[in-house]
Amino acid sequence: MIRVEDWAEIRRLHRAEQMPIRAIARHLGISKNTVKRALASDRPPKYERPAKGSVVDAVEVQIRELLRETPTMPATVGAAQRIERALGISTNVATLSHACPACGGRIEMHGGAGAQPVAHCTKCGHIWTDQGAAA
Repeated sequence: MIRVEDWAEIRRLHRAEQMPIRAIARHLGISKNTVKRALASDRPPKYERPAKGSVVDAVEVQIRELLRETPTMPATVGAAQRIERALGISTNVATLSHACPACGGRIEMHGGAGAQPVAHCTKCGHIWTDQGAAA
């Protein structure tokens, strides 16, 4: 894909300067076929990216509903966190009050973002899931 400036330069060199296609290709460092396509086109090139979507698309309806229910919700990080919590898509980390039975270290619980909750000891690395102890 060539830029609009290159397209215009190709057309100028060929029409105004009478430069041959091969010379234009060499001068600009592009293919002869690219030069031919630029000369055959009556419009400058236009890059069009296909619509890709967003990670929010899956929950957009729920977000809009939450915003409709709470129109006075401030547009802050707190609002985004409340929406994430309400939809169950936030990643939360909480420190439990119980100590690790193996080493007495601190246990952190990770969850949200659609993932299963997992607890792990920050000292010995022991991991607990909803299926029981993992390591």
